Amino acid sequence: MDRCAGDGGNAGKIAAFRQQYQIDASVRLVGGYDGTLDGRGELLQLVRADLRIGSDENAWVLHDETVFDDQPPWPQLADGQPRSLVRRAPNALGPVAASWASEPPSPGVADLALSGDLDFDRDIDFDDIAGMVLALTDMDGYQDRYGVSASIGADVDRDGTVNNEDRDLFLGLLGRR
Repeated sequence: MDRCAGDGGNAGKIAAFRQQYQIDASVRLVGGYDGTLDGRGELLQLVRADLRIGSDENAWVLHDETVFDDQPPWPQLADGQPRSLVRRAPNALGPVAASWASEPPSPGVADLALSGDLDFDRDIDFDDIAGMVLALTDMDGYQDRYGVSASIGADVDRDGTVNNEDRDLFLGLLGRR
C-alpha cells in the first residue's frame, strides 16, 4: 500500500518526516500508519495488496509479522528510548526476538546485518572467527550462543547453506579489514 506517495492529506507529515531523517525524494515511502504502537508489545503485520485474478479488487496478503515485547529476550534499549527495533538479517524470522536488535532510528536505510558479521556487532573482525568455526562445526551451538540460526549469521553467500564457501568468503572479508 503506497499511501504516502499520493496522499495529499499527509503532505506536511511526509515533508517533516523526510526532513527529520534526511531522506531525499528518491526514497519511496510506503504505508502510512495513523495509530500508535503499544509500548508493552503487540502483533505487527506487514501486508501487501495483491490484485485478485478476475477482479478489480485488491486482496491483502500477509507478507511478514512479529509479536514484539518489552520484556527479555527482546532488546531492552528500544523500550522507551529513542531507538528502534531493526531486523538483524533479511531472512531472520520475524517472531523470534533474537532476530531483532536495538539501533538508532534509520528510516529509508536498508541496514541489515553485514555478511560475515557473525557476532552481530556491526563489524567484521577477528571476534567473528569463533562464530564461523562454531557455525561450521556445531550449528546448534551457534544458535545457542548467538540466538539465531547459523544459516542467518554464517551463510555469507546467502545460498541457504553454511559450508566452506562461506568460510572462504568470510576470510576474504576479514582480510579486507
